[in-house]
Amino acid sequence: MNIEFNRNKISFPLLYLIGWVLLYCLPRRFYNVGGDNGYEGWLLFIIMFIILPIILYKALLSNKIKAEIAKCIALGSIFFAIPFILIIDKEETAELDSFKTETIGIVSKAWTVKRKHRSPVWNIQASYNVNGKSYRSSSKDDKDKTLALGDTVTIIYSSKTPENCDIKELIEFYNKNEEIVFEENKCDEQQLKLVMERISNNSEDINVKDGFILLENNCKTNIEFSQIQNELIFRTLELKPSIFVDLIENQKFKEFVLLNFISNIENPIHDEIDLTRIISKVKSIEQNETTKKILLALDAANEK
Repeated sequence: MNIEFNRNKISFPLLYLIGWVLLYCLPRRFYNVGGDNGYEGWLLFIIMFIILPIILYKALLSNKIKAEIAKCIALGSIFFAIPFILIIDKEETAELDSFKTETIGIVSKAWTVKRKHRSPVWNIQASYNVNGKSYRSSSKDDKDKTLALGDTVTIIYSSKTPENCDIKELIEFYNKNEEIVFEENKCDEQQLKLVMERISNNSEDINVKDGFILLENNCKTNIEFSQIQNELIFRTLELKPSIFVDLIENQKFKEFVLLNFISNIENPIHDEIDLTRIISKVKSIEQNETTKKILLALDAANEK
């Protein structure tokens, strides 16, 4: 009995470590299979989030750790996957830079992903061939819906691991928009009114260009623009709070948000804005640091 116990005391911890080492040593294609190409993604998920925590739990029990403590540690070990995935992503990015090759692909799948308490996002997936073999990209976010089903795209892939790929058109479009300043639309009240109309009619979500207009910070001297902008911010919070949160969390708008949005929320332009209703709407969506900031600003406005 003691011999078996001592064997378990060593074997379970060793098996746990070997599990992570084997995951790291897997061919990188396992981490890049797109969409419904195969079972690899599900296999990785089961190993990381079910099998390895169970092995750790057994390892802790075999080393005389109390069951409740062992259970908590095993459940917490799920978060080990985060730095592990970050390491894999960093290595894959470096590999793609070193073995970058291009080929032509086609958008073979395009769909809208519905997210609870958040605005839907457009996703695409592209198919391409390398040395006579077919591949498929992972699903890619395309928030501004720049690509559609059947579009021809340029695939950037690693010649070492063809499954490791990206879509050139998406990279160029979104990188370019991070640097764009819409000079022609600065302080344009008509643009604000168009955004207001789309939101009020519950039509398509706000895109990158609309976001810059909504969060513009350099038009304080234009009284009419500032008034419409203030009303639009509250209108967005009331009708589509999740979109507003997405905008604030988008790195493209970081500078604008820090300087402008809190000030606007804390100072509603007129008394007809239903702050109680807006607070209720914001509380109804998924809560995070951004929603906390918005709620604090709304509370400050409500106290005035």
